[in-house]
Amino acid sequence: MVERLQCVIQAYAWGDESTLAELVGFEPTGEPAAELWMGAHDRGPSVLADGRTLTDLVAENPAAALGPEVAEIFGELPFLFKVLAIGDALSIQTHPTLEGAQAGFERENEEGVPLDAPNRVYRDANHKPELIVALTRFEGLCGFRKLEQTKEVLEQLGLASPPGGDDEPIVRFVSLLAEGDLAAAVSWTLGLDAESATTLIASILKPASECLDLELIDACYVDAVAAVKRLGDARPSDPGVAVALLLNHVWLEPGEGVFLGAGNLHAYLGGVGVEVMANSDNVVRGGLTPKHVDIPELCAVTTFEADEPPVQRRTEGVQIYDSPVSEFSLTRYDLTDEEEVHDLAEGPSIVLVTEGHAIVRTGEDIVDLGRGGVAFLSASEVETTIAGIGTAWVAAIGRD
Repeated sequence: MVERLQCVIQAYAWGDESTLAELVGFEPTGEPAAELWMGAHDRGPSVLADGRTLTDLVAENPAAALGPEVAEIFGELPFLFKVLAIGDALSIQTHPTLEGAQAGFERENEEGVPLDAPNRVYRDANHKPELIVALTRFEGLCGFRKLEQTKEVLEQLGLASPPGGDDEPIVRFVSLLAEGDLAAAVSWTLGLDAESATTLIASILKPASECLDLELIDACYVDAVAAVKRLGDARPSDPGVAVALLLNHVWLEPGEGVFLGAGNLHAYLGGVGVEVMANSDNVVRGGLTPKHVDIPELCAVTTFEADEPPVQRRTEGVQIYDSPVSEFSLTRYDLTDEEEVHDLAEGPSIVLVTEGHAIVRTGEDIVDLGRGGVAFLSASEVETTIAGIGTAWVAAIGRD
C-alpha cells in the first residue's frame, strides 16, 4: 500500500522563513519554519488523505503496516524522517543511549515532570541516533576535535599561555585543556555564570578577530575560528561559544552525510538537509539555545572522545548511506529517466522527493510525487519500484 502524506512543520526559532515553504508549497508566514516531520511521532504525526494519522494506521494493524517482524521488535514505526532548514545555529546538544533514555524517561516520570514541560529532557524512552545528509552546503560542529589540534588553534590565537591569575576564566579554560580533561573543561565552561562566560568569550573573540583579519590562522582552522567568532558575536554571554571551539568544524557538500551516534556532542550551524533518526525527540542541550539546558545530564550522556567525523562522500546514481542501527536506513535515488529502480529496502518506508518527480509503484498501487511530495509505503511482499526524473530519498528500516 502507498499512501500520500501531509506532514507537520515545526516552527522553531532557528529555522528560516522560505525553504520549507518553497519545498512543500505554502505561503511563507514570515515566521521561521525549521523542520518538516515525516513519520509517526506523537508530537507531529503525518496525516493520510482520509484524515487518519500515520500513528493511527500503524496502531490499527501493526503487522500489515510494518510487517510482522518489525511490528514484533519495535511495535511502532521505528524511525522519524525530517527536512531541516537552518537559518540560525541549533543548540549544542547530544542524545542518550537506549538504556540512558529509558532510565531518564522513568526518572522524570517519577519526579512528576509533565511531558510537555519546558524543563523536561526525556520526552520518550527511546534513543536518538541520527544521520544528516546535506541538500545545500551545510555547516556543523560534530564531535570533539583532537586535543593536539585544539592546542594548535589556541597557540595561533595566542592563548596557549594566557596572561592573568588562576581566577581568570581564560586561564582556567586553557589549563583544563592542557591537562587533557575534556569532560572537566566542558563541565566547568558550561557551568559558568553569565559574567564569567562573557569574560571568557571576550578573551577568545578579541584575538580571533585580529588573527582572522591578519590571516594568521592556518587554512584548516579558519572556518572553525570564524564560526566561533560568529557565534560569540551573536551570543556574547553563552558559554556554549567556548565549547564550540573544541568541536570539529564540518562542511557537507550536497549529498554528503554524517552519522551521529549516542553521546556525540554537536550543533548544526546552517544549511538545508534531510535527517533520519530513531523515533525520538530526546535532546540533551548544553548551550547556544534559550531552551532548557541540563549540564550534569549532558556531561553524563556525552562521549568525551576526540576524533574526526566520518563524512560519507556523495556517489552518483543510487547511494545507500552507512547507518549502523536497525531502526533506519537512508537511500538517495538520482532518477534520470523513466526506467524503474528495483532495489528499494524491504519493510515500511517513507519517500520524499526534493527535485523533479518520482513514480512509486507497489503492485497495483501507484503514486506520482512532485517536488516536496511525501508517501508512506507499508510493508509488502510485492516488489516496490521507483522511477522518474529528479531526486528521491527513501527512509526505511535498517539494511543488513
